[in-house]
Amino acid sequence: GQPFVFQAPPVPQGIPVAYTPTARLTYSYSSSLAKSITIGSQEELKRIESGGGSLPLETTAITSSPITISVASPGPIRVFDSSFTFPLEITLTNTGGGVVCLPDCTSDDNWIRLRISTLLGTDPVSLCTRELTLPKGQSNTITCDVEVGKPDTGIIQKIIRVESQYDYFTDATTRVTVNWASP
Repeated sequence: GQPFVFQAPPVPQGIPVAYTPTARLTYSYSSSLAKSITIGSQEELKRIESGGGSLPLETTAITSSPITISVASPGPIRVFDSSFTFPLEITLTNTGGGVVCLPDCTSDDNWIRLRISTLLGTDPVSLCTRELTLPKGQSNTITCDVEVGKPDTGIIQKIIRVESQYDYFTDATTRVTVNWASP
């Protein structure tokens, strides 16, 4: 890229003048997490455990971005009747040293705002899709209920996906001292 070029104003001879310019860098980001959860009927999960079998591993994949997402859920999910509701805890942490903005960073009214969307498989989880605030260097945790149906047979794994798209800025400040120079 091209360097920034600035012209210093005239300063009096023998009196240095200090300036502290700030540069703001704004980026568009996408953060996401995908976590597999195991779902089974109470009877099937009991049969596997008592028979010495093992359940599939629950894996998590996350993007590298200034907002980190983590999800906590009980596992495996045991469905007793035709459906079961379990709590899903979603934590977002601002680890990037800057400010998150939604929809953009042009107005300070948009600062520290963030919107997440949550899917179970391909189905939206409306109680876990919302806007929240996330100050610099802090975390925000929400808990919402997710309903799952009883698998037709055996056990299944579904993917919980939490995503957010946002703008993000960081400021860098430096100190410059201007001394008089003869013309």
